[in-house]
Amino acid sequence: MRAQQFKWIPRGEPFHHQENGSAGEFPAILEHLVRQRGLPAGVDLEGYLRPKLKDLADPFLIPDMKLAVERVLAAVDRGDEVCIYGDYDVDGVTSITLMRKILMAYGLNPRYFTPRRGPEGYGLSAAALERCMAEGKKPDLLITVDCGTVSITEVALLRASGIDVVIVDHHEPDLGAGRIAVLWSTRSAARNLPTSAQLASFSSWDTHF
Repeated sequence: MRAQQFKWIPRGEPFHHQENGSAGEFPAILEHLVRQRGLPAGVDLEGYLRPKLKDLADPFLIPDMKLAVERVLAAVDRGDEVCIYGDYDVDGVTSITLMRKILMAYGLNPRYFTPRRGPEGYGLSAAALERCMAEGKKPDLLITVDCGTVSITEVALLRASGIDVVIVDHHEPDLGAGRIAVLWSTRSAARNLPTSAQLASFSSWDTHF
């Protein structure tokens, strides 16, 4: 089998040590690479690379945040069956871990589920949801982390079967889909937030605090 040929396309200007000095504690090349990937001019590099919880924006600036929090708290009060559905990448796994840890602190014992990358693919899919429902009790509430924003058909099927859905995601929403779930995407609320580049794991934190 012949090796596939790749063409490397440089992004931005190359780093020149003599010209790209850094006034801070971070190496000049690190600052150059971060800004090359889109860090806006004037943004504090320290805050970007070492974010603190106190620097997070007010989570209730995000549309439907109040609905999402109220539904999660209702699950806590009633002892609902909850399933956390997250993707298999770093964002998804860290988000599942954080969301489950927080819900357990509130007295719930949610199960969690990740799709199989090969046969089930990314995000919510019919095949993955079928296995999810077969492997445990039917949830009263399914919380997606790092996926679900564009899974219009799958969420509609879940809700038709009596399962409430809270979507915690940071991907681009389908603006023409209409609201069929408590939909929260940090991308959809970017105009109200200091940055739209939050990871899904930060989104999970915001849902509860």
